[in-house]
Amino acid sequence: ADVWALGALLHFMLCGAPPFAARTVGAHVLAAQAGFNGLPPGPWAPETRAALEGALSLALAPRASERLDLATLRRVLLALPVERA
Repeated sequence: ADVWALGALLHFMLCGAPPFAARTVGAHVLAAQAGFNGLPPGPWAPETRAALEGALSLALAPRASERLDLATLRRVLLALPVERA
């Protein structure tokens, strides 16, 4: 499974923007190679934010060998704290 693409999709669903903002393809590639920098400000509780950032940083790792496998990503996401409004 393409865990990097799932991480990018999850970021877009959470933030409404791709994880790496860039104006050109080359700049986008360089930003992705530098790795995930964290979530923008949002409505998440601190423990939820930390868990999401940890999962996204491992899903969006520049090297495939550093990324979570799909089963581990699923476990991490299912273990996220549930926030109630």
